[in-house]
Order: sequence, then C-alpha cells, then structure tokens
Amino acid sequence: MNNLTRYEIKKMLDKKSILIILLLLAFNVLHIINLNYDVITDGFYQGKQKLVDEVSGKITVDKVSFIKEGMVSNQERVEQGLNDPLNGNEGTYTGYYFGDMNAFSEIYKDMERIYNYDSLMKNKVEIIRENSRHSGFNDSVTRNTLKDMDNRIITQYYDTYGLENYFSYNDSLIFVGIIIMYLSINYLYFDQSYEMNTIVGSTVIGKSKYHSVKRRMTIRLTLIVSAAFLLIDLVTYSVLFNIKGWHNPIYSLPSYQYSYFNISILFMIFIQGFEKIIILVMFSIFIYLISKFVRSHYQCGVFALLMLGLLWLNVFSKTSKYSYLKITQTLLPLAVIKFSEKYLLFISVIFLLIMLAYYRFTFRKMRNH
Repeated sequence: MNNLTRYEIKKMLDKKSILIILLLLAFNVLHIINLNYDVITDGFYQGKQKLVDEVSGKITVDKVSFIKEGMVSNQERVEQGLNDPLNGNEGTYTGYYFGDMNAFSEIYKDMERIYNYDSLMKNKVEIIRENSRHSGFNDSVTRNTLKDMDNRIITQYYDTYGLENYFSYNDSLIFVGIIIMYLSINYLYFDQSYEMNTIVGSTVIGKSKYHSVKRRMTIRLTLIVSAAFLLIDLVTYSVLFNIKGWHNPIYSLPSYQYSYFNISILFMIFIQGFEKIIILVMFSIFIYLISKFVRSHYQCGVFALLMLGLLWLNVFSKTSKYSYLKITQTLLPLAVIKFSEKYLLFISVIFLLIMLAYYRFTFRKMRNH
C-alpha cells in the first residue's frame, strides 16, 4: 500500500465516517429484531421451535408418526374441554393443549408438503411439457430444465420461517446506499473544497492517477460496506431464528418451490448477495461519474438520492415486477438460469481476478511514471 492510498483511506474513513457505519450497522440489527420481535418472543412460536428441533433433519416414519399422533391426541384433549389457556397445561410444548394441537398440525402439513413435493412437481412438469408440445417450443434447454425439475425430491425437514423472512428482507440495502452516498460524495468533493484538485490535476499523469485512485477507493468502500451489511443480515437472522438446513435445496422453501434453480439455499444466498453487491457497485460508479460533471456536492447528492429511490422501487422492492427476488424465482429465461446455476461461481472468481490484475497493472503503470 503506497502513501497516496493510505492518504485517500484516511480522507474517506475518518472517525466520523466509521462512527456512521457502525451506527447504521447497529440500527440495521435493531431494525431486524424489531420486525421479528413479536414472533420470536411469542410463546407459541418458542414452543413450536422446541418441537421442530425434535423432528428436524431426515424425514422418517417414526418422526411423521410422532407428529401425527401428537396432533390427534391434542385435538382430542381440546375437544374434551381439557384445554386451559388461563393456567396452562403441564407437559406441553406451547403451554396449553390448543397451542400444541396447532403446532403439531402446522408441522404435519409442512412435512406433508415436503413428502408430496415430488408428485406435485411431476404433475406440474407434465403440464408444462404438454403445453410445450402444443406450442412447438421444446428446445434442449427447456427439456433439460424440465428433466431436472422432474427428478426433484426433498428428504429433510427444517423450519423455513426464518429463511423466508431473510430472503424477503432488503431494508439493509437502503442503509448501505445511504452510507455509500454520504461517504462517496464527501470523499469525491473533499479535494475540491480545499482546491487541491486543481493542483493535483495540473499534469496529465497526476490527473490520471488522481481519478484512478478516486474510482478504486469508491468501489472498494462499496464492496466492504455491502459485504459487511449482508453478512450482518445473515448472522442476525440465523441467530434470531436458529436457522438450519443450509444444504437443503432452494425449492424446499415454499416461496421457491417452483423456482427453476436446482441449487442449495446457501448458494442462493451467495447469488442474491452477489447481485446486490453488483447493483450497489453500479450505484457507487454512478455517483463517481456524476461527481466528474457536477461541481456542487449538493447537486450530486440529489442525483444520487433519485437513483437510490429508483433502485429501491424497481430492484429491491418485493412487489415490483422488476424485483430481483421475482427474477431469480421465476422470470429469468431458462438458458440464463441453467448458465447461472452452473457457472456463476466460476464467473465471479474470474471477475475478481480480472479486477485484481487490472488494479495491479494500473498501479505499476503509475509507479513507473
């Protein structure tokens, strides 16, 4: 790390900037806790989780029988008037028979959904295959994808409530966008406020080096902050809901059961995290480009705020038809889905290596001058 890079880091990450990042990280965690507080502190949910822990993992006849018998026996107790919601019932998971009846019933229905998933998908695939024959659209990609979907099976049961909530949570991206907007604009206009940019840009080499360092520092900031927030999101949800079953296929989640993806939940988390980081890097590059043409940091802030609003409405929104959540579930062309599934990790590594090689080449070129 050369002296110029150290100096630029100090300009970008002063004590105030670091404090803002830490405060928004803490606020993000508190926001997640607040959104889910009523659920995780509910007696019924806590009791149900104790029951879930007993039957999580590979689905067996004994586990299914245990859940079915528990559902029937608690239903009989409720019908006999033995349920006591005021004083509670001893020896229950949720505190009373009615709660246990519902807990056993919900788990049984979820197990039933998993058990019948292969037959459900076979019926769906057969309908799609029949429609393909009639429409004449039956290329190799479609056939291979339908073949993968036709052979799907889920053998393990885990509670999916926490994961469903995690995948639908995008508010942290707003916090990241605010941090990028604030720090990038302050950093990009720092030299201008002291009229140092005129001195640095007085030579061609100095100007080229100046803009190269600015661009790299802005992108690095975005990568670090984005990765930190995404990791905090994952850890927070994992702790709150005691999430398990990362190795389960993504289609084991109810909201993804018809997804074309044939990958694990953990890899889907990586894909969506990668998508978010790429979008945020594009946002930071947009701010950098605007700063080159707009002399006022206030005007740059207005443009950045408008772009952040557009990103939220069209990309991170759960209701927008352009939402990446919907795109990765159902809307991407089958060819893109199959390509992404097999080669995204490879492409990501190649992309990072190219970026590293580019930065090293640029650094050597500037040092030689």
